Amino acid sequence: MKRLLLSVAIGLGSLTATSAMAVTPAFSAQKVAQVKLPDLNFKQVMRQFYGRHLKQSYISDEYIDSIPKEGAIEVYRSEDKEDTDLAVMHPVIQYKNARNEQRYLVVIEKFMVFRDRDPSGPSWMADSKVSSAATKADLYSFKKLSDGPFQLVSKSLESIHYSGRPYRVNLQDANIPKGLQLLGNNLIGVIYETTQMHQGSTDSWLSVLHLPEDGFIGAYLLGDGGADNEGLFGGTSDEDVIPEDSPLYYNYDATVTVIPDGSKYYPIIKRYEGERPADSEADFIGRDFVWQFDPEEKEYKSNSPKELDSSLE
Repeated sequence: MKRLLLSVAIGLGSLTATSAMAVTPAFSAQKVAQVKLPDLNFKQVMRQFYGRHLKQSYISDEYIDSIPKEGAIEVYRSEDKEDTDLAVMHPVIQYKNARNEQRYLVVIEKFMVFRDRDPSGPSWMADSKVSSAATKADLYSFKKLSDGPFQLVSKSLESIHYSGRPYRVNLQDANIPKGLQLLGNNLIGVIYETTQMHQGSTDSWLSVLHLPEDGFIGAYLLGDGGADNEGLFGGTSDEDVIPEDSPLYYNYDATVTVIPDGSKYYPIIKRYEGERPADSEADFIGRDFVWQFDPEEKEYKSNSPKELDSSLE
């Protein structure tokens, strides 16, 4: 399985993931700071942000039952109170902001709920299941006040998801707080890799999570993170493995380097090493690609018109 190789320049220590809106609401630190909670437990958080959309849940899912969490409950997706998501609150993550101040990140991952029931029967008798794919998440960052309560610092503008890609948000792969680094002037965040294996091939893509305190939290795609076809193609014998001397063999990784140039959003250089697929239209191995965040369109853009990242759009 691929590993993301992170290097940091000059000694410094996520689709689009968030869909851009035609008109983005202005961030108001004063309005956000009005939210204060006595505790960051499951009850307080869910009542504050989802109060009138909460619904008693009778869902049991093997995966969700197995993961660490503060709790899970269904949340209506809209005012018509028809469709729901199963909202799972992950354990609170402690981290330091760009000024080395203590912060608390709350992640609410939402799994789409599907029901198979007799329309004439009561909803609580439905055979309910959740999708392990196409999930989204709401993120909230808090600080602890000297007199005790937790005050909201920032939040995601809308549920973070991978547009058009049926995969989980995979924020657990972000390795917070160890993977956090400066991604801009007074901006802390993390670059992380999500990997998927399918019929002997491994594909990964990179994402960047921004945790600002003067704007909304967001996660953004950084494109292709590497791939290989070293695995098996449905069999169990050595004959099913593509050997390295085969013209069809490929195996490459992406290395990313953050360049602290003093700007609000630092540029990120991505470089590929290894063997590219035989059918690739461009030889991207050994080349540097500069990615720069566009604050207007809320996405990272590459200086390359091709690279491999068109496959992730």
